[in-house]
Amino acid sequence: MIQRQVRTAWLAASLLLTGGGAAHAVGYTLVDLGWAEFNVNAIAINNANQVVWGSKSAPFGVPSQATIWDGNTGTKTALGPLGGFSVARGISDAGQVVGAVYLSSPGAASDHATVWSGSTVTDLGTVGGRHSAAWGINQSGQVVGITTIGPDPEEWQAPSYAVTWNGGVATVLGQAYSQARGINDAGQVVGLDANANGGGYHATLWNGTTATNLGTLGGRFSEANAINQAGQVVGSAYLSGDEVSHAALWSSGGAITDLGALSGGQRSSALGLNDSGQVVGWSARSDGHKQYATLWDGTQAVDLNSLVGVSPDGFILSTALDINDQGWIVGLRYNYNTGGVPRAFVLIPVPEPGVFALVLAGLFPVGAGAWRRYRQRRLS
Repeated sequence: MIQRQVRTAWLAASLLLTGGGAAHAVGYTLVDLGWAEFNVNAIAINNANQVVWGSKSAPFGVPSQATIWDGNTGTKTALGPLGGFSVARGISDAGQVVGAVYLSSPGAASDHATVWSGSTVTDLGTVGGRHSAAWGINQSGQVVGITTIGPDPEEWQAPSYAVTWNGGVATVLGQAYSQARGINDAGQVVGLDANANGGGYHATLWNGTTATNLGTLGGRFSEANAINQAGQVVGSAYLSGDEVSHAALWSSGGAITDLGALSGGQRSSALGLNDSGQVVGWSARSDGHKQYATLWDGTQAVDLNSLVGVSPDGFILSTALDINDQGWIVGLRYNYNTGGVPRAFVLIPVPEPGVFALVLAGLFPVGAGAWRRYRQRRLS
C-alpha cells in the first residue's frame, strides 16, 4: 500500500511540475530498463506511461524479446510468444503494442508484423513476401509499417514497401524502398518514399492512399519518423550538397523548419514528438561520430545528458526515441568506450523539491483544481 502511494505521489508530482510537458523540468530521474535490441525506432511510450522495446536478458548472444514496462507500477512483462526473437516498436494509449516476431521454419525463415492486445497475439502477415514489421498504431487500431511483396531472399534483401493494416487488411502505400513509420488518430501516415524527380527519397505524408512529398532542406533526401495529433511531423532532411543532415519539423501546413544540431555538430535527427510540439531525437557534436540524446523545445537543441549528470557506468544517453504528453522520454544509452549492446532508458521529469516533499507527506491535493486552490491559500 505504501509503495503504491509513493508511486502515485511521484507520478502526480511529475505531472504537476511539467504541466503536461517537459518544458519546465529542472532535470530528470533516469530509469534504466536493461539491455535492448540495437535498433533505432525500437522503443516507444504512450500517455499511460507504458514503455515497449526489444529487451535482452544479457548483453550478447541472447534473442531480443518484445517487452512492456509500466511506469506507474514499475513492472516489466515479456510479451508472447516467448523464446524466439521479437521486438516491440509502438504502443497506443489503449495499450495495444506493435512490432515483429521472427518465425523460424526449414528453408523459410521470416519475420512478421505483430500486434499484442492483452494476451492476444495477432500475426499480420505480409503482402506476398516473407518479411514485414509494424512500427506504429493509433487509437482505432490502424497499424503502419513495412512489408516485402515479391520474391524474398533472407535478411530483407528484397525491397520494403510502406503498408497499413486496417482490420487485418493490408494496403500498400508507397513505391519500392518506402517505409511507413508513424500514424495519428486521424489516420495520417508518415514515412519516406522514393522520389521520382531527381532520385533519392523524401519524407512523405499519406492521407488514405494520397501521398504528399514533404520535401527537404535543399538536398535530395529526407525522412519522416513521427506525427502528432495536430499533424506536425518530425524527421530529418539533408541540406544542399547532401553533406549535412539536420532534424526537421514540418508544420501541419507543410512548412519545414531546420531544427539544427547541438553546438559544433553537423548531424541530427528528430525521432519523436508529443502533442505540445516538443521534439526528441539525437544530435552529433564536434567529437566525431558520437550521438547525444537531444530535446528540442522550439528550435533550441538541449543535450539531455546535461540534465541527468555523468553516469558512473560510462554509458551516455545516445538516442531519445519518443516523448509523451507528460514529458516522459524514452531512448537508448550506449557506452562508446566498450561498444556492445545499448541499454533502454526512461527519463522522468524531476518535480520541484517543495512540491515533491508535500506529495510524499500526503499533504498535497492532487489535481489541477486542487493545486490552484492550494496556491491561492498560500498567497492569501
